[in-house]
Amino acid sequence: MKKSKISRAFASFDGVCPFKCLHCYTYTKDFNSKGQTNISNIIEKLEKETFDIIYISGYKENFYPSNEGIDLIESIYERFNCHILFTTRNVFSKEEIQRLSQINKNMNKSKKLLFACVSISAGNSYRKIEPKELIKSPEERVMFLKKLFDEDIITILTLRPVFPDGYIPTKEYLDIINLMENNCDAIISSGIVVNEHILQQLKDFPENYNYAQKPIMNCLQQDNLLVKYVDVSTELENIKGKSHECNIPFFSESMDAVEYFIKKYT
Repeated sequence: MKKSKISRAFASFDGVCPFKCLHCYTYTKDFNSKGQTNISNIIEKLEKETFDIIYISGYKENFYPSNEGIDLIESIYERFNCHILFTTRNVFSKEEIQRLSQINKNMNKSKKLLFACVSISAGNSYRKIEPKELIKSPEERVMFLKKLFDEDIITILTLRPVFPDGYIPTKEYLDIINLMENNCDAIISSGIVVNEHILQQLKDFPENYNYAQKPIMNCLQQDNLLVKYVDVSTELENIKGKSHECNIPFFSESMDAVEYFIKKYT
């Protein structure tokens, strides 16, 4: 992958994610959260870094409750006047969407972009990997994306991690993309990574999966937390093809999407 000309920093609240998705590496015993306890701590940490964009993502669901995450977006923009990308599996209320819309309008006045990534990892099979009742359904998240899109926020359907077709049917991802035609700005999709803990969590995960032809990933630069990519190249090609069929730009890396839109709009 080409080296990005845009520098980024990550921001996340600390603590255990309440969603507890079964495929998530943050529940691996060797994972060490680098999140901060509150907004002031996050701002203080970011003041020591250099960046063009801040990702509110990585360690937990930062938008449960939603208002805390929106407070973080607002505080980061007011302090740093930078591009911001956030990722969520949650769904915001009408009032919260309007608040986010106003933040986006303020950012656009200074030629800064707000990227809203809504993560969906399955369709009808989502309870296999997202068992907690507090996690909204894929249908609710699709509608949420559409509402953000209607507010002129850059909306990205984040189909990841993608699972082998034998575990989550690829058709579920394709059906979601069909629903997003003319209703989102881009799609980001990449495969699942696993280790022993994750495989124990995912019941009925295919035993005969292949590793992708990539090196072992050092997850978030933690030397003791090694995971491997599952080969879902065929599934990803099908997702990419459907994205192009629906005229939605497709990216395998978030920074590629960020660069595309920064070049397009600023």
